Amino acid sequence: MHVIPMRIQVRLLRKMREIPDHYLRSLFRVGGEIVRSEVIHHIGTRGAPGWDRTLCACLEERSPAIRRVAAFALGLGGSSGHKKLLLGHAEMERCDTVRFHMLLSARRCGASHNEAWDVFGRYLERSVHGAYGVRPTGGLAGWTAEETAELWRLAGGGQVSEPPADPTTVRGRARTSLAVNADDRAAVVALGLMGHPDDVELLESLWGTAGRRMRLTLCKAMGLHGSAIFLGRLRTCLTVMDVDPGHGFALRVASSMALGRLGYTVSTRLLIGALTTEALEYEGSPGAGLGVQHSVRAHILAALGEIQSAPEVVETYLGNLHGNAQGGFYLTAMDALWKHGNEQPMYSLMAQSEVVAANALGVIRALSGPEAVSGWLDDERPMVARVAKGQSV
Repeated sequence: MHVIPMRIQVRLLRKMREIPDHYLRSLFRVGGEIVRSEVIHHIGTRGAPGWDRTLCACLEERSPAIRRVAAFALGLGGSSGHKKLLLGHAEMERCDTVRFHMLLSARRCGASHNEAWDVFGRYLERSVHGAYGVRPTGGLAGWTAEETAELWRLAGGGQVSEPPADPTTVRGRARTSLAVNADDRAAVVALGLMGHPDDVELLESLWGTAGRRMRLTLCKAMGLHGSAIFLGRLRTCLTVMDVDPGHGFALRVASSMALGRLGYTVSTRLLIGALTTEALEYEGSPGAGLGVQHSVRAHILAALGEIQSAPEVVETYLGNLHGNAQGGFYLTAMDALWKHGNEQPMYSLMAQSEVVAANALGVIRALSGPEAVSGWLDDERPMVARVAKGQSV
């Protein structure tokens, strides 16, 4: 099958709004991850007819970016017939950002507040058995209970006694607020959550005059928005050298989180390179205290989990116990490998050090249940045996 070269795909992104509906299906068929995702973005906001079957099928795509925009588009359609499908996929979804958009869209399609938050709750409270016992992992990619609740409010998800807000209304209020006060950070995040292609230029235009805090907020909004147009800006933020060290750490944290939330697997190579660069060139340099307290590498590992990529790189951190102030990178690595969803490579790690083996077994257990680790109940390594014997969580 012919595929559009990447350089041409990138050029198409900014011209997408000018392309008639009947050409979008051809682009979707021959485009790569970026173009296909952007096509879905546009047909969702246009309400283009005849796409329901394609959108439903896209909820099972390998790319987290395509799954999230497919959910986004179905939510804008608001059909009650898609409620059960979206809830079902949210129940099975491992990526936090994709799950959020699936549940927001399910709400717009008629799901109750409690139906959505029952799913949120189970994933927000998730834990893993590891070398040092049971540890929570639900908020390691930035989706803490507090953050999730705040983004739900800004997106107009509604409460038990109220319906979800109309996306057009939420978007209109945010744009109006920004026209009066360009420093309204909540409005910037709300605009990102609405994911409308026509807001890309506005979010980009705020960057030039934005202060440090607003630039971090803009990174957040770009990641939540979903447009691949933001990849270039976020990549620059992750690799920029000529900034104040303290702000540089914060900017790299924000941009790595945003790249993970965008969900494009094309970011894999950049994120892997950033892991090495962070360790060699930034940690130990001026301002590196922030990099330990608010670790950039931890957020890069979490981003690799959100895009479900590079498990062979992530697994090398299963034995890392001292890389940051939170006790190393092993928990973030375990959660990222759980998101990847493939336990088979973990078995090859069982011959490594006791800590690595115990954490690898913890991933297997999280993916396949306690029965899958019963073969290690009598393992002579205490940490490994404890993982196998641990009570279910």
